Amino acid sequence: MTLIRRLTALASAVAVVMLAFAACEDGNTAGDRGLIPTAGATPISTANSVAPEPTAAPTQVNGVTVYAEIPPMAVNISEWRETDFRRFTVDPDEIISGGAGRNDISPIYEPEFMSILQAATLDWMTGEQPVAVVEVNDEARAYPLGILTFHEVVNDVIGGEPVVITYCPLCYTALAFSRVVDGVELNFGTTGNVRLSNLIMWDDQTESWWQQADGQAIVGAAAGQRLAFRPAYITSFRDYARAYPDGQVLSPLSGAPDYWEVYGNSQYVGYDSPNNPPVFFLGQPDDRLGPTERILGVEIGDSVIAYPFSLLRREGVVNTEIDGEPVVVFWKSGTRSALDEEVIADSHDPGSAAAFSRRVDGRLLRFEAEGDVFRDAETGSLWTLLGVAIDGPLAGTRLETVNAENGLWFAWAAFRPTTEIYTGQ
Repeated sequence: MTLIRRLTALASAVAVVMLAFAACEDGNTAGDRGLIPTAGATPISTANSVAPEPTAAPTQVNGVTVYAEIPPMAVNISEWRETDFRRFTVDPDEIISGGAGRNDISPIYEPEFMSILQAATLDWMTGEQPVAVVEVNDEARAYPLGILTFHEVVNDVIGGEPVVITYCPLCYTALAFSRVVDGVELNFGTTGNVRLSNLIMWDDQTESWWQQADGQAIVGAAAGQRLAFRPAYITSFRDYARAYPDGQVLSPLSGAPDYWEVYGNSQYVGYDSPNNPPVFFLGQPDDRLGPTERILGVEIGDSVIAYPFSLLRREGVVNTEIDGEPVVVFWKSGTRSALDEEVIADSHDPGSAAAFSRRVDGRLLRFEAEGDVFRDAETGSLWTLLGVAIDGPLAGTRLETVNAENGLWFAWAAFRPTTEIYTGQ
């Protein structure tokens, strides 16, 4: 669904206020979601989920607001037959339509993969093509944004762990989470709705709605639950191949044939132009930076810091300490935007960034940029943007990840308003 269609749909969607939940006989049922839930699975925890008496006022239970009746909502809920719309962790008014319906943005339930050499034969897979990189239990996979922009959700298993890879083009966030909650494996889809311009997903066990930005269930029986993050970075296909030459790449065969000719394109032409206001964002964005300024957000302990790409471009490397943890922030050019030109390969180059611990086997390292790689002063080893040593005494070593993500400033600040902004060394 293009950005123009999303905007057109918003005009009518926000005018619709649903005063009650009407079950729709023609709506999707529990078994037609792409994958059928495992028979006999234990439901994920919904402790304290009993609604109050119909005459009672909303109550707070463990951070969840429980309404006596379904509150007014500005989205169509008729196709959601199993979602408990009396349980919220957020203001229902903040949830609006993104111009699509349930799974209209088609999630991938059975992904297929190809080698790096096979991926390099695709017409649109240039070295600077942006990909989301996820590594779990020593297995790495890349998910091209030229594919993710048409699906937004991929249900996968990496290194033996069920994982969901999510991409919100409106926020430029590619995040990965474990799909196991309370011992139950979930599958995720797209609701077509957004909050603060951020993707809202749903699960196939309780039909609860989950916020991509923080992995929290915000509506339904699972409200208050939170998915466990798994490290994910946006970088170039070339940098991924350098760090993981034996890694796998999401194949176009994962999507229906109708998509194959459009993969490698963007549906969000011009979206990341400087100071471009975000769509579907209610309220005023934090004006300390331009709303579409790219940042690397890092959250360690009680410290939350945003590193603007405009500063990282000048410095290349930042050796720092965050909440007592020695951290290095890398930035390098060579990753195209997926929010600029219609063909991603023709887009501008904002670069990419990543952050890691500077501790390696009890030793504290200090890094500097050297060409398109990074060198540590202590051993002289050369490291990729993704924290893998490719030459020198530490070759083959991988830096430990920290909680960091690429994204647009307005979205990061909306979900983490106490963020400090890095101002340079």
